Amino acid sequence: MTTSAIPADRDHESAKSDGGGADGDARRQQAQRQEPEGEDTERTETERTGAEREEAEQEETEKERLDRNYAELLQELRVAQTGVQLLVAFLLSIAFSPRFPETTPFQRSVYFTTLLLAVSATVLLIAPVSHHRIVFRHRRKQELVATANKEALVGLTLLALALLGAVLLISDFLFDGAGVPATVAGVAVLFVVFWLGLPLRDRAQRPS
Repeated sequence: MTTSAIPADRDHESAKSDGGGADGDARRQQAQRQEPEGEDTERTETERTGAEREEAEQEETEKERLDRNYAELLQELRVAQTGVQLLVAFLLSIAFSPRFPETTPFQRSVYFTTLLLAVSATVLLIAPVSHHRIVFRHRRKQELVATANKEALVGLTLLALALLGAVLLISDFLFDGAGVPATVAGVAVLFVVFWLGLPLRDRAQRPS
């Protein structure tokens, strides 16, 4: 009685295992067929072609476009705000350094002008936040985006001038002769190329 029951149990278990294996293979094959579809849907924005991005932007509503433009602007301003805040902190600390009395009248004039430029850049780069708070829930998003864009452009220009002033101040304090204007001119070329030239070139090109 006992010996005859054992083979039956084993046959039943083997049948279950075969069925489970078949089900497992079917599930694995189904998952493999679904993986490429998941990969396509998970493509990031940077992997999309210019035509796909343009098509997606055309399908946006006016409100969605304004929200996206303002969100992108705020992300860019965060980078600039960090730089200008560090510059202002550096300039404020110079006035209280032990060697500041050793500066010449020209260097003090450059210092004060640079400080004013940096503070003005800070005001303009933070202005979109204040603007948004004041017009919040007043349906002025289009005006907000247009004004914030102008404030950002002017603020970046003032930031570039303030950075050039800081380079001029430090170079004139450390060195003499033709090396000072050459250093400032070299930094100015970097600003013109990377902050103005390359963006204008890309804007003039047709999207791929």
